Amino acid sequence: KPSHCFDAAIGPLISDSRDATLSHPPVTRNQTLLCREINLVELPSRGKNNPLADDKRINWPTLDYFRIAMSKTLVIGASGQLGIELVLALQAKHGVGSIHVADIRVPENEQVLKSHFLHLDATDEETMAKVLEEGQYVEVYQLAAMLSATGEKKPLAAWDLNMKSLLNVLEAAREGWIERVFWPSSIAVFGPGTQKKNVPQDALLDPTTVYGISKQSGEYW
Repeated sequence: KPSHCFDAAIGPLISDSRDATLSHPPVTRNQTLLCREINLVELPSRGKNNPLADDKRINWPTLDYFRIAMSKTLVIGASGQLGIELVLALQAKHGVGSIHVADIRVPENEQVLKSHFLHLDATDEETMAKVLEEGQYVEVYQLAAMLSATGEKKPLAAWDLNMKSLLNVLEAAREGWIERVFWPSSIAVFGPGTQKKNVPQDALLDPTTVYGISKQSGEYW
């Protein structure tokens, strides 16, 4: 039974005494961190009514570092222009292995495909629930949407995609399966009557496209 977990570059995560690290070999970053007493991945942060918050054996700053390092991010709609640019930025910041990408189409960008790819229909409630519950993602970026050019030709399909995909992710967050959701709105929520300069937060929203209407509706959720 291991008495502590240790990273060679940072120091002890959990130990039985101040000298424990001297008598135990280190666990490297490339090895799985295992502690029978404490699950590092599932352990709540110190401030969330955690019964272990005052446990002196736990090096909380180091544990938080590993929580971030071991966390996974999912980008839904990764084949689109915004999705590709976002995935590349997240890969550069967090590493290829920490980013999972999902879309109904396979991304054409080779760098994006270095991350784990999931073939996913974001409107499929059952499949989305399974992926988000089992994936243990800390962050989900929901970018799947039908833009105005196609949406105006297929308004019902645009509404269905734009709203169902968002609500499926929000429901997963409500269930507690993911911690943070990022969902971009659009300038399309503004209409022709919106002032053009120094636009306030409470500016008139008067969208004239299905895409804009769906984005406005998403903001209210």
